[in-house]
Amino acid sequence: MINQMLLLESIKLYLEIEVIFTYCIDKSIRDMFGDKMEIEDLWIPFFCCATNLTTGKLISCTSGSVWRYARASTSVLGFLPPIADEITGDLLVDGAYLNPVPGDVLR
Repeated sequence: MINQMLLLESIKLYLEIEVIFTYCIDKSIRDMFGDKMEIEDLWIPFFCCATNLTTGKLISCTSGSVWRYARASTSVLGFLPPIADEITGDLLVDGAYLNPVPGDVLR
């Protein structure tokens, strides 16, 4: 009984830390890029890749919110939770799960 209570308390503490950590990471990325900056408004061409967990496919992010797709491309399961796509609501994580070096996507 005591072991189960310790386990539940440990899980609860982990989840609380994860929520705070994720909030801090999201806030840092938003502060860096701003909420309104769009990929298509950047001075130089930019894209990033993300893995769509809902469909299981690699997507190339060439338009939309910079902070959201930058955050998606840094989401590593077990470290940062997935982030929802602003248009479809699909869950996105780092594109390296399906393509570690997206040179072919760059072409």
